Order: sequence, then structure tokens, then C-alpha cells
Amino acid sequence: MFLREAEFVVFDVETTGLNPERGDKICEIGAVRVRKGEVVSEFCQLVNPKREIPSSSVNIHGISLEELESAPFFEEVVDSFLEFIDNFFLLGYNVEFDLGFLNFELRTIGRRPVSNSYIDILELCRKCLNLNRYNLFRVAEFFSLSSEGLHRAYKDALISARIFLRLIPYLEKEGFKTLEELCSIFGSEKGLLNSGNPKIEIVQKALRENLKLKIRYYSFSKREFTEREVLPQKLELRGKKYFLIGECLLRSERRSFNLDNIIELEIA
Repeated sequence: MFLREAEFVVFDVETTGLNPERGDKICEIGAVRVRKGEVVSEFCQLVNPKREIPSSSVNIHGISLEELESAPFFEEVVDSFLEFIDNFFLLGYNVEFDLGFLNFELRTIGRRPVSNSYIDILELCRKCLNLNRYNLFRVAEFFSLSSEGLHRAYKDALISARIFLRLIPYLEKEGFKTLEELCSIFGSEKGLLNSGNPKIEIVQKALRENLKLKIRYYSFSKREFTEREVLPQKLELRGKKYFLIGECLLRSERRSFNLDNIIELEIA
């Protein structure tokens, strides 16, 4: 589905600190569901973290322990949140931080982590905008969005959603059409290294059977998409990234392609 017509959830959490493995907990969850560019539903819930909140954290989000004393515990609200996000794409500003807390707390209560595909709006901003800073305040200011109430979960989610909608023309200009394409470079599908990665399986099949590949590739240096046919020669691991090495029939030369940047891949 095209970006302007897509349905997705943008979410944010406020926490008692920065590291769940050291005992920090979620103290607020906020989210909005967007359909065709409009917010169609909202989620906002304080969460009792069962621990003290350092003053350094209170100074950021303004949520005091007194405010949370009567709030439900995480295990009492998480089902409502999981129902809200359903199987939609999850978007967020530095979203891996929020997902890290959410999944840590899910595991703590014996539940499976969230497996929704996700996209990081912060990375999209770095891709599309030329700013000196990319914190939420600065990007909201760039798009003339009110920053009042930021650092509360619902408002951060709402502003992040509005920022994403403002980014769509930039992304379309770069050639991105769908959430799936964004996810492959700026989200949960980037850097998949396990043997179950379908891209790797297709390349391995082409190598075994000496078949050509048809790819749709995004070049960060040229900021453009190209469609090519490639006769693969090998699959090479460089650090934590896989590269397809082969003869590019479009350029008539040997080239290497970062597998993360191959948006579409099929046997030609």
C-alpha cells in the first residue's frame, strides 16, 4: 500500500531511566493509529513501575511517583496495548529504544516479544533533512509543529506521526513508495543475517543453479532507485552486512550490492 494510504501505529514510552537490564521500567505508553494520513484512534496509559523514579527522569518527562501510585501495572495494561497495535507496522522516534523496553518487560512477565515490522522515524529524518540536530524538538520546530507537551508518551507519538506524514513528499521524491520499502532500509528488515533471510535464500539458489537475478536497488550515494539484472558470482559477508557480488548487466561490469539496499529481488 502506498505511503499516503497506509495504516500504521506510531508509539512512544516514557521510562524511569535508560536501561531496562538495570531495573528501569516503563511508566507511560502512548500511541496513535494513522490511516490515510489521519489519526483514527489513540492510546494513552500511565503505568505503575513498581519502583522509585530518579529526579533526573522526572525532570525530563514530569511524571512523579505520586501520579503513578494509582496507575495499573504493566501486566494489567499490556494486553490493551497489544490489541491496539495488532499487526500494524510500528513507527517511532528512535523506535528501537522503545521496543527494547517494551519487549524486555514482556519477557519479564513471561510473554513473547512484539514481532511487528518497525520503522525508525529518526533515521528517516537523518536521511531526508539537512539539520544540525535531529532531536524531536528540533525536527518539530523545522516542520512548524508545536513542541508543547513533548516528553510525554502520547504527545511524542502524535508529533512523531505528524513528522512522518511531513516526510512523505521527501521520501516519494527519493523513490520510496511503501512502508515495506522503508522497513527494508530504515527498520526491522535491515541487516538480516540469519540463514532464514529470504534474500539470502534467493541469492543462494541463483548461485547454485547459475541463474540471473532481477533486483531493485537503492543507491545512497546517488539517492536513486535502479532496476538491474545481475549474474551472481558470490555472497560475501563484510562485518555484519552481506553483499551480492556479480556481473551487473546494466553496467556490463562486476559490482557489489549491499543486500540491505536491495528492495526487491527475484530470479530473472
